[in-house]
Parts: sequence; structure tokens; C-alpha cells
Amino acid sequence: MMRAWNAAAMFVLVSASLVRAAGLEFAELRKETRAAIDAKSVIVDFPFINKNGRPVTITKSDAKCSCLTVQISGGKFTYAPGESGVIRTTMALGNLLGPQEKTIDLWLDQAPPDKPSMRLDLVVQIPNVISLEPKTVHWDIGGKPEPRTIHIVMDGGKPIHVTNVTVPEESFRYELKTLEAGKRYDLVVTPLDTKSPLLGRIQVETDCSISKYKNQQAFAQVRKPVAENVANQP
Repeated sequence: MMRAWNAAAMFVLVSASLVRAAGLEFAELRKETRAAIDAKSVIVDFPFINKNGRPVTITKSDAKCSCLTVQISGGKFTYAPGESGVIRTTMALGNLLGPQEKTIDLWLDQAPPDKPSMRLDLVVQIPNVISLEPKTVHWDIGGKPEPRTIHIVMDGGKPIHVTNVTVPEESFRYELKTLEAGKRYDLVVTPLDTKSPLLGRIQVETDCSISKYKNQQAFAQVRKPVAENVANQP
């Protein structure tokens, strides 16, 4: 236990010494935020100060994702001792949903191209206003064509209604059950048969006013039995 603690402590000390050697001290190296339901982008700032005894220059930044842009204090890259600045990150949300974790690497002064001086972590929680669970319902080839249920839950604050459902009618039939109008629905899907492999896309249309959430999709699949199911058969 003592050896493990010493190793952990050494890691922290080494990490801290690297940050001090770099010369820029950040209030936080990792930030988490939650996007508004109707947000198209999220802005997160990482303020810092030069605690070194000499000027420090940010020579390069790499956001590692096309959805993320980085601005450094309006284009200022060199900071005198005691001078402060901000790394501003802007994340375009697009059709992203759920937790999104991104990293920003920074190179200072003469750092080698393959060894960034420090890394910033950004976690953005993007709410999913309409959830479909499960996203895919399965049947085994040759199995019973029993009904499977997809639960639809609205979590946008205001009621959101299912206005239309589309399934491949030549392969599946469905029934939409309203459990609580504008809040909860059950979509019951049944294959016409399970003689051969099938993959059908289910389109769920709603009256959600936010375009990225308006249409949802799920899948219905008749597949070969997976190894685990076969092994569990009597």
C-alpha cells in the first residue's frame, strides 16, 4: 500500500513540476459544463497566469477535434512574468448528444513537436431531449417473432409529441402506445417473420421545436443468434 501511495505521490509531484516548469499556472486544467437544450455552441474559458520569472510564449495549440476552436487572449501569445491570459474554447454542438470529452494540447517556448507542454480537458454534457431505449431491438433468425418495445421519453421541459412513425412495412409492423401525452410513449415493433436476416430503420418524428431533436431513429434487426445466446440454450 505504501509503495502504491509513493508512486501516486511521485506522479502528482512530477506532474506539478512539469506545469511549474512550463511557467503558466491554470486555475483549472479540467472543466465540465452542461449545454443549454437549444444551444448551438458552448464557450469555456481556461484563465492562466505566468508564474515564471521570464516571458513565456504559447507557440501552438491543438484541439484534436474539428468541432472545437481555440482562441488565445485575442491573439496574444507571449506573456511577461505576472501577466495573465485566457484560453477560450468554443465547441460547435451540431448533432452531438450526451457527454463529450475533448482535449486541448499546448506547446510553450521550445517544446518538441511531439511533446506538448500541457493538456487541458473539456467535458460538455449535451442533453438528449428525446431518448429512445433501446436504440435497436433484436430477434434471432428462426426465433419467435415476439413484440419488442422501444421506450420513448421526452425530457425537454415542455411536452413533445410523437407525430409520425415510419417502419419498413414489408418486414415489420408496429403499434404506438401513448403512456403520457407529450412525455412518454411505447413503440411496440414485431417482425412479420424471422426466417432470414433483416435490418429496418425506424423513423420517429416529433413536434419538437429544436431541429436537431425533431426526428429520431432506431433500428429493428433479425440476426444470427449471438454466441452467448446459443451457449445459454438448454
